[in-house]
Amino acid sequence: MTLSPRSPSKSSLLAQALFEGLAAKDLDWLAELAEPRHYAKGQTVFDQGGDAKHLFVVESGRLKIFTTSSGGALNVLGMFGPGTHVAIVSLFGFDTYPAGCEALEETRLLALPARQLAKRLSQDPAMAMAMLKRAGKRLDLLLGSYLELKGLTPLERLARHLL
Repeated sequence: MTLSPRSPSKSSLLAQALFEGLAAKDLDWLAELAEPRHYAKGQTVFDQGGDAKHLFVVESGRLKIFTTSSGGALNVLGMFGPGTHVAIVSLFGFDTYPAGCEALEETRLLALPARQLAKRLSQDPAMAMAMLKRAGKRLDLLLGSYLELKGLTPLERLARHLL
């Protein structure tokens, strides 16, 4: 895949998404491992309950992460754009994705094979710790947002969303 001059290199995109603080050689390894994928608007990236084989980094476009209840109700967990990652559970021993993912518009992703990445992380504790630190920051932000929203009434949540 050829990136346009305005697009960041794979290495810099990966550094934004999850791998901030990694050595250049590690970012280059990740960039070589990453497989570019394109998705049309509405196309499924992975299904809830599907085999968790990849970690994805959003190069362009937007994704929706969601769950579907046994009764068919859709619960949107979040929307993610360029420089973010989804499906990190694939690195932590999950056999299946706990949620589904769909492209909200034409989207380009970098797919990182979970098994290869997990193997490398088991051999390189510094790389693993750098990733855990970045993932922990994101988890902290998500938890803060959840707790903040939980304290609001439905009307206040709607007003915040519209603003």
